[in-house]
Amino acid sequence: MNEPLVRIPNLAIHLSDERNKFEFNKERQLKPIFGLDKETIGHHSADLLNMAAADAGVTVEQIVELELQLTDYHPSLLMGPRKEFISSPRLDNQCSMYCSLVALEDFEPTEPGLCMSASFDNEEIGSQSRMGADSSLMPELLDRILLTLGIEK
Repeated sequence: MNEPLVRIPNLAIHLSDERNKFEFNKERQLKPIFGLDKETIGHHSADLLNMAAADAGVTVEQIVELELQLTDYHPSLLMGPRKEFISSPRLDNQCSMYCSLVALEDFEPTEPGLCMSASFDNEEIGSQSRMGADSSLMPELLDRILLTLGIEK
């Protein structure tokens, strides 16, 4: 779908009595607004399923499940008096992941070794979660790889 479909509202800061104390959990308390039709198919909006089916070229009945990722629809742009800044949604996560994978693909080793890229889920809701960057996952994974390769730490 090449158009904005939802809006995540937020409380205008001037409407809060405690401007500096207003806090909320972005993952759980900000729900996207998508249309007014209340018809559902299973636990999904009928409009959403119809749009997804049309976009994928299938029927609604052929959709087993779906997962959506909401992203900012505004295009990236150069800004500043000399266009010296990049303003772009998702620049931090998805762009760095892409660059990491391209670098890994283009890498030409000059000696034997292990070359890898790591991307983690759950950074916004906790790098110490079981899949986060500060979890035990990476050290344990590297230990297993080295053990399999017969390399001692």
